[in-house]
Amino acid sequence: MPSLGSGVRSYYFREYFRYIGHIVTRILSFIVPIMICAMAVAQSPSGGERREVTVVASNFPPYSMFEEGRTTGYAIEVLQEIAKIADWDLKVLYAGNPGIALQMMADGSADIHPNLVATPAREQVARFTEPLGNIRIVAIIDPSRHALTRLDQARGLRFAYVKGAATANAIPENPVFEPVEVSTNSELLLRFLDGSVDGVISTRESFLRQARSSGFAERTAVLKPDLSIRPWSIAVARQSPELFRDLQAALAVLREQPKFEEIAQGWFGALQTSPVPTYLVWLAVVSAVAAALSLAAFLYSRITASRIRVGRVRAEVEQVLDAAVNGIVGISRDGVVQVINPAARHMLGGLWDKT
Repeated sequence: MPSLGSGVRSYYFREYFRYIGHIVTRILSFIVPIMICAMAVAQSPSGGERREVTVVASNFPPYSMFEEGRTTGYAIEVLQEIAKIADWDLKVLYAGNPGIALQMMADGSADIHPNLVATPAREQVARFTEPLGNIRIVAIIDPSRHALTRLDQARGLRFAYVKGAATANAIPENPVFEPVEVSTNSELLLRFLDGSVDGVISTRESFLRQARSSGFAERTAVLKPDLSIRPWSIAVARQSPELFRDLQAALAVLREQPKFEEIAQGWFGALQTSPVPTYLVWLAVVSAVAAALSLAAFLYSRITASRIRVGRVRAEVEQVLDAAVNGIVGISRDGVVQVINPAARHMLGGLWDKT
């Protein structure tokens, strides 16, 4: 015949698991609606009137360029997708070179430049997003004129570069070659084709794309090593901090969508984006661990409180049964004795353990 302890123990376990289920249900009922609302807000456009955002692009193929009567390019397409997410009315202007574009952002006639390499001077005018990719700045020659493979073999040769462009900052202080300054990318291309310079300092993707589209790709060869690898970002005018926050949020959403990779593959044939910064990965890991520990501590405290409460109930029940002058016997539906107090034991002659 079972003792009083076995019955109370059975009761304790039932109450324990019932309380745990209640806690889990309460937590889920609190978290799930919040997650659903957050996802809905992130995916849905903001209400009200659409914001007009002016983008000023400069000639920097394949990221931004004026082609067939319209401004296009990889960075332009990325911004167009961001505008859909943020519910902007996008207006795209063409400035020709980054200097003019930055001046337009400084005087308030433009809000965004789609692709710029961050420099201290440019950061005085604009805020920059996390890098979207890298720009390789290289030296390019005509292999039919010079059988070179390395930049250190180009001693005394003349290489043209565009004044004020990111490529100008990549030229070393004492180069083995002779730098020749030009005003525009068009002039850079013409000087290369007419042979008035031996080569050019340009971004690899930009110049080689021009070479392919113009039919002189066989006249280009890239010297090793690269002069520089510079990350590029979307730039937002400093007088528009709210616009910058909205762009950052929309860009984060776009990065998680297949469309982001599709745009890059369409322009480059492979994903050209930078990896997620290491510090962001560690921040996510630490945040997840902290959240898990907080949840575990909460559950442990509730379980401990439940154990204490059930223990008190058990002690009170035992005291009541032990003090009762009447015999008390608890029998299950199957006819098995679950609880018996000392008075009942005495009435049965102390034979309760055997029957």
